[in-house]
Amino acid sequence: MRSRSEPARRSVLFGLAACLVGGACLAASATAPDYPVGYRHWTHVKSGVIGPGSPAHPRFGGLHHIYANPKAMRGYSTGKFAPGSVLVFDVLEAKQGAGSVEGGERRFVDVMTKSRDGWSYTEFNGDSREQRNVTPEAGVSQCQSCHLSPKTQDQVFSRFKE
Repeated sequence: MRSRSEPARRSVLFGLAACLVGGACLAASATAPDYPVGYRHWTHVKSGVIGPGSPAHPRFGGLHHIYANPKAMRGYSTGKFAPGSVLVFDVLEAKQGAGSVEGGERRFVDVMTKSRDGWSYTEFNGDSREQRNVTPEAGVSQCQSCHLSPKTQDQVFSRFKE
């Protein structure tokens, strides 16, 4: 025989479980930005090549492009990036041609996303939109320390030149 409190207890447990699952989903979406679909249609900020002579080559070697969404473009003008700003560092293999360098396979896509709490950093592997080389949690230790450099403007290294 059921006690009167059993249905109430089930309702409380069900509600608590729903809150925990919902909260976990909200927390995951807040800390793990999605792959920035369509970023190559954003403003192209700059490109560069990091070659074998650079100390950054083992990690960042190749042809890279930086893209910014509209909110981030306002940040380049003001020096302060608002929440919702997204920057993408798209790194491709550098293929040497006869007197030229072309982009090869995508090595990784780094994404910086600004929220009210500051910048988060993540890295997607190759062309994958799910597999991450650097999670947002790891981005705090692997990326943020360099981005706190005095060479940055609001933790952003790149500058936009019209």
